[in-house]
Amino acid sequence: MSSVLDRNKIALTLSGGGFRATLFHLGVVRFLYEARMLTYVHRVAAVSGGSVLAAHLVLNWERYTGDANDFDSASREIITFVKSDVRGRIVRRWILAWLLIVPRLLKGRYWTFSNLLQTEYQRLYGDARLEDLYSQSTSSRPQVFLNCTSLSTGSPCCFGRSGFMWYEDELEKSIASPETQISFAVAASSAFPPLFPPIAVSNTVLFCDRSQFPNPHYLTDGGVYDNLGIDRLLWYHRQTNDTDFFLVSDAEGNFDWDFDARYAFITGRNIRASDLLMKRVSVLEYASLSSLEAKTVAIKIGHELQRAGDTTVLSPEIQRSLRNIRTDLDAFSNNEINCLVQRGYTVAREMAIGKGLVSGAPAFSWKPTVTAREMDAPSLRHIRKSKERRLRLWSYRDWASWASLFAVSAIGLGLLGPPYLHQRRLTSELKKKTNLNSQLNNELAAQSSLNNRLNTVAIDYFKQSHRPIQPGISAAPYNSTAETICCIVRRRGDDADTFIILSGFGLKDESSVGDAVLQPGPFDGGKMPADLIAHISKFVRVSSKAPNLAAGALAKLIPSVSATNSVAGFGPVRGIAQKVEPGQEMFIAGRTSGLAQVFVSATSLDNVTIALESRDVVFNGLIELRAATGSASRGGDGGAPVFTKDGRLVGIVIASSDVMSFVIPIQRVFDALEVELAQ
Repeated sequence: MSSVLDRNKIALTLSGGGFRATLFHLGVVRFLYEARMLTYVHRVAAVSGGSVLAAHLVLNWERYTGDANDFDSASREIITFVKSDVRGRIVRRWILAWLLIVPRLLKGRYWTFSNLLQTEYQRLYGDARLEDLYSQSTSSRPQVFLNCTSLSTGSPCCFGRSGFMWYEDELEKSIASPETQISFAVAASSAFPPLFPPIAVSNTVLFCDRSQFPNPHYLTDGGVYDNLGIDRLLWYHRQTNDTDFFLVSDAEGNFDWDFDARYAFITGRNIRASDLLMKRVSVLEYASLSSLEAKTVAIKIGHELQRAGDTTVLSPEIQRSLRNIRTDLDAFSNNEINCLVQRGYTVAREMAIGKGLVSGAPAFSWKPTVTAREMDAPSLRHIRKSKERRLRLWSYRDWASWASLFAVSAIGLGLLGPPYLHQRRLTSELKKKTNLNSQLNNELAAQSSLNNRLNTVAIDYFKQSHRPIQPGISAAPYNSTAETICCIVRRRGDDADTFIILSGFGLKDESSVGDAVLQPGPFDGGKMPADLIAHISKFVRVSSKAPNLAAGALAKLIPSVSATNSVAGFGPVRGIAQKVEPGQEMFIAGRTSGLAQVFVSATSLDNVTIALESRDVVFNGLIELRAATGSASRGGDGGAPVFTKDGRLVGIVIASSDVMSFVIPIQRVFDALEVELAQ
């Protein structure tokens, strides 16, 4: 192979196009290396994905121009980087910072898209600075320009090995800032607007006075102004006229017609508009190149090669598909890498031969992704799918993914945990109540035979006439049927008179104070005047309009009738119960049911409707009782006292259903009638 470039100088431009461009350009550089043309490159200008390779190429110039092993070693750093899913890593860390909040609050600027992009580039360039682009040995490194676009002025600007250059009123200005990190410069050159916000460069960043750099510039992808990266090289050529050949490595995609897309979303609109703008700029740049005396060799990814028996030239279908591969900083597979590098090499080879720059150039034989197996064969099916952009919000190899999963789980537990625990607590309480009811039913069943034995004797006893008067026996107003005496009481602070308490439901609507009370009740044979024991002195009328808390009738015993607070077959009343719990064992002494053992099934029941003869009334705050079989009380047991097993008065029965009885707490009745238990 021979070259016609002895003592000629090449200006190399590397266009934008994300990692697609980076890999295509790597194939072009590989051809220049094998054709022994790479050392003739004296200037390199690059944009976006081209800047990724350009900075690495010049920074590692001695390796890229050394022996084959050195070239392979340097190029595999680039290949490893483009396989590392840069965009996905950035997005996953950005999401993680928002999920955790604390990192963003403590170090907010670090977690921005722009800064995360710089951090990713540091993995490739380390802490290298612009001054490191100068040769550190006897070799001569090319001058390099990493092009950006200033959104602030709408003008091109760039980073070079000596610092930052920009235009102001069409005059070029520059500031020496050789210690600027290369990762910062490449990030500014490749901050593609739809994803990355602009990167600010100010007097603080450049470590200069405000008078030298008064206004900050917000830098974005250099392809917005010139996606070929040719502008800076043309400026230098006009000043020095020292370039013999311009090699334009153009990895711009195919701008095809698209009548199916409606561009309803902002991202799609912005990307399409950016592609259109870059296409137009490229057309104008090529037009300006045509006026130069120097030769221009355009190495375009869209240039379709004829195979003509050359197996190193990709099939036409793959060639056409490669120009449509996604242009972002996504992870690229071995197949995509191999095809793009091979494409760059073969197009550069054909164009160099066609322009007479070389003769007998070697065919492509390099294997950029060789590991323990042979290089992946080109796959059209795989390459066709390469156009699709992938979200890559999850990677099992990336700690940020696991941290985000942990954060989402923690947030989920924080939001859903309390309701879940509350539901578990309710379920546990329901289970306890179910077990309690089961235990209650078992205990009630065990006591059923006892109740039957007691009632055989007690029912007849409580319906008979008794003196002295006692709780649980039959009594009722003269114009009623029969109910049960609850207890013996006296007025608070007054021992002069003795009273009995009845439920009050036996009173007719026309009943009044002074009505006679018989014991036993008229239904059980009570007659006037022989069975007269008391006269009604006070009662609590129940309301049908609002919920009731108490009911009862107070009857004053006549002087000749004695009374005792002792229940036959049970014992004396020992005071008032202070607390009632579900499941607690109780006893009822009723005119109809006799002595019955029951259990508390509920407390503080509200909105309980009780049907009277002429109307329905509602009660709040009732106690519910259940027996083993049937109801704990029946008709005629209204007013019956309810006791704890140690003889403390709990309440007065006011109604019952087929399975349960309802009780008013006795203290409410005492408060309504203004009485206390007689001793």
